[in-house]
Amino acid sequence: MYNGKDLLTTRARDIYDFARQTLRILFTPKELNECILPPGRKHLARPALDAERFDKFHEAVRVKYHISALHYDSCYSKLIKPRLSDFLCDERKRQAKALVQSSTAAENTFQALQ
Repeated sequence: MYNGKDLLTTRARDIYDFARQTLRILFTPKELNECILPPGRKHLARPALDAERFDKFHEAVRVKYHISALHYDSCYSKLIKPRLSDFLCDERKRQAKALVQSSTAAENTFQALQ
């Protein structure tokens, strides 16, 4: 449960889709844009996502897909983590593109008013 929402009831086509949707529930778009997957390193420019909420993410994925606690770490590091890393990069690109489009639309509106 997170903010009154049961994470296990999230519908998804596969484990990767569930992971992406769960991250969108647990973290704001700003956090997804500015942070990296935990554990963050001090020498990296971006901070890591909140560890407490990320633990909720791990538990939700593990329980939803019936992955034993013994095998979850290898499943996460080999299968899920690379996809989530790509997801965060794509979110940054998506938000940057939306920002450019909104500024272009505002510019066009301004020119139309003149």
